Amino acid sequence: MTKLTFPKISGVILLLFWLSGCASSPQTYQVSDSQTVDDWQLNGRIGVVTPERKFSGTVFWLHQPPQQRLTINTVLGISVLQLSADKQGATLLVDGNTYQDRNAEQLIASVTGLPLPLQALSSWLKGIPTPADKVVDSDSEGRPKTMTRQVENQQWTAHYRSWQSQSGATIPRLIEVKSDSITIKLQINQWLALAPER
Repeated sequence: MTKLTFPKISGVILLLFWLSGCASSPQTYQVSDSQTVDDWQLNGRIGVVTPERKFSGTVFWLHQPPQQRLTINTVLGISVLQLSADKQGATLLVDGNTYQDRNAEQLIASVTGLPLPLQALSSWLKGIPTPADKVVDSDSEGRPKTMTRQVENQQWTAHYRSWQSQSGATIPRLIEVKSDSITIKLQINQWLALAPER
C-alpha cells in the first residue's frame, strides 16, 4: 500500500467536506472541569516528526462518542487526511482515495504510516490523567507536566508545555507527545465543550 507523501485532494472534494462541516453548529456550554466533558470540538495546529518525514499543519477534531471527525490540512489549507468514525467503523480519505476499517487508529497507521494514538490523545488534550496514565511530574498547581502510557505495546510520553482557559475549563495549550518512532506537537487554539447529542 502506498504511503502518504503529498496530498492531491481535488477542490470539489474539499468543498464538499467544507460544506458538510458548516452544515450545523453544535451547541456549546461553559464547564469548570474538562474531565466531565465527553463531547468537544478542537481547532489548532499540529506538527509531526518521524525519522523519515516532517509535517506541520492545522487540525480540526469533532469528538462526539461514538462518532468523531478528524481533519488535518497543510498550512495552505490542502487536505492531508479526512477521518470519520462511528460504532460501525472508520472511513479515511487520503489523496482522493477512500479507505475503511473497523479501527480508526489502525486505519490511519496502515494508510499513512503514522501511528496516531487517537484514543490516548483525546484524553491527553484535556490534561486529565486516566487510570491508564502514569503521572511522572506535576507543576506547582498540581497539573501534570509529564505523563506516560502504554499503547499497543508502545511507550508514549506526553509533555505539557503551557495551559489556558477554554470553555471555562483549564486545558493544555501546547502538548508534545513522543514515542520511539514519532513526535507529535499539538497547539490547541480553540476547545469547545459541546452539549451531548440525544
